[in-house]
Amino acid sequence: VREQQLERRQADIEAAEDRTRRAERELEQKRLDLESNVERMKRCELELQNREHAMEALEQRMRMQEGELERRRLAIDDGADILAQREADVERRRRDVELGDERNKQLELETERVRLRHLELQRRQADVAAAEEKLRLQEVGL
Repeated sequence: VREQQLERRQADIEAAEDRTRRAERELEQKRLDLESNVERMKRCELELQNREHAMEALEQRMRMQEGELERRRLAIDDGADILAQREADVERRRRDVELGDERNKQLELETERVRLRHLELQRRQADVAAAEEKLRLQEVGL
């Protein structure tokens, strides 16, 4: 009876040792998995930071382009105001010059200058429209 008890105890001890070794292996595997997950998380955080920096740089570039576009738009508005004023001046001069040929010739020259300035303004407006379209396409590309 005593011998059987000793054998049962020995078997219980061996089974407990097997369970302990199995638990230690499982624990080691879980530790390795956890370390792997931590490394993966660090890589993901770094990638996220890199993407955030790239996005910030892109936003900064877009703000600069929007600023340049606004400056061009204001320049065109100023040019349009100047052009309108000059056109009004030309019209007033035209009426005044109808009294003399010499003054008519001067008016024709001024009108031609205004027409040329108007063409230049139209060209600039086309440049701004192209820049706006480029900016819009860049925004869509995000």
